[in-house]
Amino acid sequence: MIRVFIFLLISLTLCFAADPQIRVTVDRNKIYEGDSVTLTVSVENGNGYPQLNISDIEDFRTVTGPNQSSNMQWVNGEVTSTHSLVYVMVPKNRGELFIPELTIKAEGKTYKSKPISVTVYKRKDQFTTGTQGNPPESRYFIEASVDKPNPYRGEQVTLTYTIYTKVDISKFEKKIIPRYQGFWTHELNTPRNLQLREVVRGGAKWYAGTVKKIALFPTQSGIIDIEPLTAVIGLRVEDRSQRGLFSNMFATTKNYSISSNSVQLDVQSLPPNSGKVSAAVGDWAITSRITANDVKQNEAVTLTIRLRGKGNLQAVDIQDINFPDEIEVFDPTINVDEHPQGDVVAGTKTIEYVLIPRGTGNIKLPSIELSYFDLRTKQWRAKATRPIVLKVTPGDRNYSTEIGFTKKEVSLMGRDIRFADHRTPTWRRSDAGMVSPWTVTFLFAAVFLYFIPWFLSYNQARVAATAGSRQARKALKSALESLKNYTGDPSTDYRNMQSALTVFLNLKQSTRKERSTSDIVEAMKAHGVSDDIISQIENILIRGDAVRFAPVSREESKTDFQTMSTALEELDHHWSVK
Repeated sequence: MIRVFIFLLISLTLCFAADPQIRVTVDRNKIYEGDSVTLTVSVENGNGYPQLNISDIEDFRTVTGPNQSSNMQWVNGEVTSTHSLVYVMVPKNRGELFIPELTIKAEGKTYKSKPISVTVYKRKDQFTTGTQGNPPESRYFIEASVDKPNPYRGEQVTLTYTIYTKVDISKFEKKIIPRYQGFWTHELNTPRNLQLREVVRGGAKWYAGTVKKIALFPTQSGIIDIEPLTAVIGLRVEDRSQRGLFSNMFATTKNYSISSNSVQLDVQSLPPNSGKVSAAVGDWAITSRITANDVKQNEAVTLTIRLRGKGNLQAVDIQDINFPDEIEVFDPTINVDEHPQGDVVAGTKTIEYVLIPRGTGNIKLPSIELSYFDLRTKQWRAKATRPIVLKVTPGDRNYSTEIGFTKKEVSLMGRDIRFADHRTPTWRRSDAGMVSPWTVTFLFAAVFLYFIPWFLSYNQARVAATAGSRQARKALKSALESLKNYTGDPSTDYRNMQSALTVFLNLKQSTRKERSTSDIVEAMKAHGVSDDIISQIENILIRGDAVRFAPVSREESKTDFQTMSTALEELDHHWSVK
């Protein structure tokens, strides 16, 4: 009864309260580039959340929000309710930036806020004494740096993200990863856990750790901007009301969004290459060999070409080869073997051709040329293999009338049509009667075939009625079948993981449709799957969505691959219990 009275009293108080008050605030008015500000739009003494459009805010980029929060206080007999929308934003530029006048709707009325000024200092100002404007003290930041700000097109640029902190960081999570448009990318190092080391910056002691290192190969010339990387860090906050030995037990973690600085590269064009087309840049060598020099006509040999060096293994390639007319050439197979040298991308690219000599005599294979831009001499260089001579002798059969198999004949081998029928024929006497054992058998077969449609219809109806339960029972088996083989290619493995989840949910729900990450998460929430399983699966899917733009290491993808199998079994167990 007392609770009902209190509820009625609060409701009546809110009904007769004064007009709602609109408040628009930021948590800080002075920050460094990469730091975030929290914009809060609140309605006091209102019955709902405010409505507004933040698209007019051009100086800041929204990282998270709007997040809703509500609060009710009863002080000195007065009840105050607050409904707030909270946005976390990072600045796009430096200097004096503004959150402009915002149009806010609440309680059926329209309100206008006042512009808010936020001063954004350069990151290096914290290390410079005498900076005007009394800049704030910095406790943490992320710095993006490159080893070559003015590279050639196709030259490797190593981009490193380093976090600097003076406080205890209990959590680090990359929130928004740049798209790296205009680059080939190769992941070099992404530690799973922060490993901090002590450094000195601006005369002060900091703790620094590498959070991501990636090799970039520009694919175009001119100015290219690299977007900032945004992350969420957790700082441990101790409860000051607790003192003594057990004070750390009551510490909590508060999350903050931070962003790195943007990086700009001025990419130089490659000089002319005497009409040759090549995207190879770096330091390369080329070799070739053949399985046999003395062969018989129509016997296959393999020509292997190896390109070794430092640079973009995907872009390096040989010049076109003009094989002799007496040689039939099959499409090559290409394999890439990476073996980095520290932070330098290096390895071997192997190209294999299958060759079949159709003529006889000495057949000369031409030299194979590799053209690349040498970064040491700043000039184009050409390296070539020695020509190879094949000594082709006639085969054991008479090739004056047979020229051997063609490519199409090789592909059809084993599937050709046999015209000769060597089976013994069955004869029938001319004076035999009309009714024979075969006739009786035919009549019984006709009766049997007459009832087959009814039987099939009955069986199909029974199968259709039980299809849903049968598919649901085999959902886990079918999903795990998609995760049977780990390829080692993160892009393929993450695609297989999402496909396995789609197969599982389609069979469980008797549907056939493609599912995005959000669709999969919503389906699990709708079925009441525990938050731990949903969070575990969602984090893996998010990394899979980002792998196209920022490759994931093989170790991390392998761990996610194994985790996904376990998560599917837990998901199936939960589904069965429900």
